[in-house]
Parts: sequence; structure tokens; C-alpha cells
Amino acid sequence: MLGPTALMAQASSFSLQTVPVLTIVPDRLYSDTLFGQRLSKEIAERSRRLQAENRRIEKELEEEETKLTGLRDTFSSEEFRDLANSFDEKVTHARTEQAEKARVLAQLSDQVQRAFVAAIAPILEGLMSEKGASVVLDRRAVFASADASDVTQEAISGIDAALGEGRSIEELIKQIAPSVEPEPEQ
Repeated sequence: MLGPTALMAQASSFSLQTVPVLTIVPDRLYSDTLFGQRLSKEIAERSRRLQAENRRIEKELEEEETKLTGLRDTFSSEEFRDLANSFDEKVTHARTEQAEKARVLAQLSDQVQRAFVAAIAPILEGLMSEKGASVVLDRRAVFASADASDVTQEAISGIDAALGEGRSIEELIKQIAPSVEPEPEQ
């Protein structure tokens, strides 16, 4: 009877010719390909712009609040309460609007990642065909596998060769969902 060590040694001796299952590290396909890196940079830049806009709005509101507080003594309590309520509504509206922009950006990021997967699917299918594999699994979800089954680097090389830096976010989203308009750049 084979013990666990013998089974593990036997498992690691498999070659791609005898194992019709490939494994990849999906996160690396996005982070290590030229296309994935470009998309990540575009999303990060949009996030930086939104953060800068949030800081600018916050600064403007703080300045307005300071100015309003300084005018407190020049108005009756009722007039000041009306001004304060109006200011509070403006702050609430700004927060709601910026939170919606953050939600849209997060949704766009998810759409981009799904579109990336759709764009690279034919390349992974070609790799499967080339290797005679019937399935590609996430390496992190596999309990044990031979190192030879991991084709992450081959997939990255194939994606880079076929797609390079790929298409812009707008073009990518329009290709998979023509009726969905990505958030315009600000």
C-alpha cells in the first residue's frame, strides 16, 4: 500500500502528456499581462481623479462652512438656521453624488475584469487545445498538482503576444456590452 509520501511523489511525476488538466493563477493573468496592467492603470487613474475631486470638494465645503460660521452673528437665528440647513443639504448631495461615482467606478472595474476574461478566453482555449487539456483550473483551488500542469506563464506570454496592451476600457466594454456606456472620464 502506498503511503502519503509515495502518492505525492507519484503525483509530482505526472507530465502534461498524461494529465489533461491545466492550472493557472488567474490573478497573475490580469496583473502580469500588458493588457491587464494597462487596464489596472486606467482604473487606478480614474480612482486617483475621483479621490482628487473628493478632496477638492471637501476643501471647498470646509471653506464654505468656515465662512458661514463667521457670518453667524450677522443673521437672525432663523435666517442662519435656513442657511445652515441649505448648507447641510448641499453637503449631503455632494456626498451622495461622490458615493455614486465611487460605486460606478467599482462597477466599471468589475466589468473590465469580466471583459478581460472574455478577451483572453480564446487564448486560453488555444492553450488547452495545444496541450490536449479538457479543463483549466484555478491553481489555488487545487489540493495538489504537478508543477508541470501550471501554464500561467505560458498563458501570460500568449496573451501578451496576441493582445499586447489591448483595447481601451471604453472599447472593451462596448465590445462585450454595446448597450452599457462606461462612466466618462472627468
